[in-house]
Amino acid sequence: MPTGEVKGKGRPQAIRARSRISGMSLAVKFTLVSAGTFAILMGVFGTFIYQRTSGSLEREIDRYGAGLVNALSCFDISTWELKDRSWLDVKDWLEENYGEYGALLSQKYYLDYVLKKDQAKAAPRQATVPQPVKDRFGKVTRAVNEENNRRLVSMLSFPARSGVQRITAGDVLNVFINRADPNNKNQDKGSVSRAKPASFQAITKEAAYVVTMNGQEIETEVTIREGRDNESRESARLYATPVRDSDNKIIGRAYVVLSESKIQDKLGNLRVLVIVFTFGFIALGAAASFFLVNRMTQPLKWLMEDMEIVASGDLGHRTRAISNDEIGMVARTFDHMTRSMQEAEEAESKHRAIEHDVSLVREIHGKLLPTALPQLEGFDVDFFSHPSEDIGADYYDVIKIDSSRTAIVIAGLPRKGVASAILMALTRTLIRAEAQKSDGRASSILKRVNQTLAEDIRKGMYVTAMLMILEANAKKLTVVNAGHAPMLLHRSKSNTLEAICPDGIALGLDRGPMFDASLKEQEIGLESGDRVVLYTPGLINVKNKNKAPFGEKRFHQLVLKSSPKNSAAFVNIVGSYLEKYREGADDSEDITLLTLKARG
Repeated sequence: MPTGEVKGKGRPQAIRARSRISGMSLAVKFTLVSAGTFAILMGVFGTFIYQRTSGSLEREIDRYGAGLVNALSCFDISTWELKDRSWLDVKDWLEENYGEYGALLSQKYYLDYVLKKDQAKAAPRQATVPQPVKDRFGKVTRAVNEENNRRLVSMLSFPARSGVQRITAGDVLNVFINRADPNNKNQDKGSVSRAKPASFQAITKEAAYVVTMNGQEIETEVTIREGRDNESRESARLYATPVRDSDNKIIGRAYVVLSESKIQDKLGNLRVLVIVFTFGFIALGAAASFFLVNRMTQPLKWLMEDMEIVASGDLGHRTRAISNDEIGMVARTFDHMTRSMQEAEEAESKHRAIEHDVSLVREIHGKLLPTALPQLEGFDVDFFSHPSEDIGADYYDVIKIDSSRTAIVIAGLPRKGVASAILMALTRTLIRAEAQKSDGRASSILKRVNQTLAEDIRKGMYVTAMLMILEANAKKLTVVNAGHAPMLLHRSKSNTLEAICPDGIALGLDRGPMFDASLKEQEIGLESGDRVVLYTPGLINVKNKNKAPFGEKRFHQLVLKSSPKNSAAFVNIVGSYLEKYREGADDSEDITLLTLKARG
């Protein structure tokens, strides 16, 4: 199991991150936004529903009031003029013949008004009505009932019963019928019903009640007014309609007064119900949003914990995508990035180790090269060495053989790097060892070095070298060349420059016979002021910022010009010239120069 993970339910979950989010989490923000949006939508929807429902309720109440006053107007007006009828008989008669409308009328008219306000009169008459009166009441009312039934049946098509369940007897403040004055169409003659007419103070103008039937609006004879019932001091709604006889003449008007406060109470209950349901749905929507958003953002929380672990330095921690959406893609990308960072860190660690090793090799290689050359009697010796940014592979040395002879050597490898540095260190060791025990011949030293070196190096690797044996007393040089760059000899008297390059192949290319056969010695006599210059190929290969090499011609001219100087000045001039030439270019060449000048 990867470092930094523990097994959890459904998914290997990362160890909880140490840092915490400050402020609201993304889930809470999404929930607030969702809840706010849902609240606005539900507010608009709730307002719309309330307006539609309250309008429907008001229309139902108006339908009921209109239906109630219509039912009241269906009774023949003579019904209300029967003086000798029992109150309870009339109540039973209304309920039996006219159902819910009759029951409501009887409750309001007879129970509220007669039994409460005229109980002293009602009780004795209810108890003392003789049987003949009841019989006569029945005969008289049969004809009236037939007319009433005919009128009521003709009214049944009026859509007024849908609101019955919303209105109770307590909602009806008053019901009454007035007989019309035949001489004045707009004036009632007086109440003929048992109820006392209301003193109604109108607030709005009388408006006709309009119903929609079969998609058409029909204006009815029912009119509605809003106002105040002066008797009860309540806000009220008055429904009125004409009462007609069998000849369709208006003989009176029927009135029903409904309590406006009771209507508003019903609307208030509806408003509370809508508000409760609206806030309930908002709360439910917010809870559902939080649950869904929390589930949606859970992978993001896991990803954040994984990022925290990786940020703490645990690049071995693996991030596992548990979805195929954008968050899953980010998780996979982050895991790929973490793997790349881990690989880069491992590569950098290896690179640092290599750099450390290279630094050690460079340091060792530098220590193998002499920092100062021994002074030779009768000669002025100096050197210049500038390794490249990579590990250098040049070698130069001045080795005392005995009191009269000195070996001077310069060598180089075509390649750079650790392997070349190791090979050069081996070559140095062999040359120094062979020079100490040689018979003094330059060719013998290189032959024995080649025999050992050719057996140990890989095929394709080789070392170029030029070795001189200087006999200081005789001012004579014996030169052998193993594939190296020519030695330059400046003759002071003639101010000429010679390139000395005896035959010979590089060390390591052949194990013996061919190398030995190719190696030739050349003796050179030196006079006062003559200068010998040894160098590695990197010197003439130095490039400027335009990639142009320094070249042999420019170098030869520089040697001719600077040879009269002493060796220290000569080296400084050449080094400064090379630095100026390659200014702004890559430092990719090893440069080594060794020179000696015969004194007078």
